[in-house]
Amino acid sequence: MDEAEIAAFVARTIERGELDATTGEGLVQAFEQAWAQMMGGGHALALCNGTAALFTALLAAGAGPGHEVICPPLAPPYALAPILHCGAKPVFADVDPRTLTIDPAAALPLAGPSTRAILAVDLFGHPADIDSLVPAAHALGITVIEDCAQALGATYGGLPAGAKADLAVFSLHATKNLPAGEGGVLWTRDRRLFERALLVGMHPVRLARELSEPALRRYLDTGRGYNFRPHPLGIALALARLKSFPADFERRQKSARYLDEKIRGIPGLKPAFVAPGCTHAYNLHPVFYHGEPRGAGSVDDYVRRLRKAGLDADVLWPLAYDLPLFQEKEFPSPHCPAAEKAENTVFFFGWGGYTGASRDDLDRIVSLLEAAMQC
Repeated sequence: MDEAEIAAFVARTIERGELDATTGEGLVQAFEQAWAQMMGGGHALALCNGTAALFTALLAAGAGPGHEVICPPLAPPYALAPILHCGAKPVFADVDPRTLTIDPAAALPLAGPSTRAILAVDLFGHPADIDSLVPAAHALGITVIEDCAQALGATYGGLPAGAKADLAVFSLHATKNLPAGEGGVLWTRDRRLFERALLVGMHPVRLARELSEPALRRYLDTGRGYNFRPHPLGIALALARLKSFPADFERRQKSARYLDEKIRGIPGLKPAFVAPGCTHAYNLHPVFYHGEPRGAGSVDDYVRRLRKAGLDADVLWPLAYDLPLFQEKEFPSPHCPAAEKAENTVFFFGWGGYTGASRDDLDRIVSLLEAAMQC
């Protein structure tokens, strides 16, 4: 959308008086219905941001004090912090060394009587192996939550990322594939989970209209006491951008494929792996680095040269269990060798607004990647 279209849409929203998300009707309802349709059915809930959506999903799954949530240590810290905020304990499981998403073979053996959920993070935009998680998790009474904040547009087995999980959460942050400044979305096919999510952060007016379960209607006056309602102007922008999203995403895919083909030809670099039956969303563009044996230094050295040359590149976040926030309580010492290796061999770069990147823009990125290898 250009500036004139955005200004006109916002002006119409204000003129219609749709600046109140209390009831969940009008603009918010239209957005939630459109999102559910995009996912192939089910129920969508618009929230103030992606972190609130994840916190809501955890509470809807029943996670709380005395419970455990299995998760990967390789993720943005704000994708894992809600586990602590709901009072549960994170149990770290290693990642698949190719996709960098949680490894079911590492995660499922960690499940125990206190496990309430498995949190699968679609890192950079590659879907987690949900088919290998859900049946085994359900046999144990465990809810599977998929963090699709970076994966809007990705597909898994022909379905949108998140569509096979019990709960999926998305982000509408300005850096995500559907930027609306700020906002989040929770999605589920399960009506009971949806109503439990409503109870967390929606206004009593909406709860009175949509809650049907008697055990939940007891809390109509208060819900769970949080205010996670979305900002209507952000939802207006997101709803408008949903219309152009398929075309925007295809341009993103075309650019990503071009870059990966070029990266494949640079000695010391390897493009992202895409598992069969999956589409990568490329919210950020990951690259596997093997330049150290070639005399190009560590991945940190390489990224410093890229940044100095003007490419918005970065190394991976520190593993969660190495961060003070996750060391304040005594958690079991994890063993995640694949995640630890990735921390020292993977970097990524963003291309903010790159759906409109020209071939010259992409070739410049390739040139910077090549030049930085020549230290």
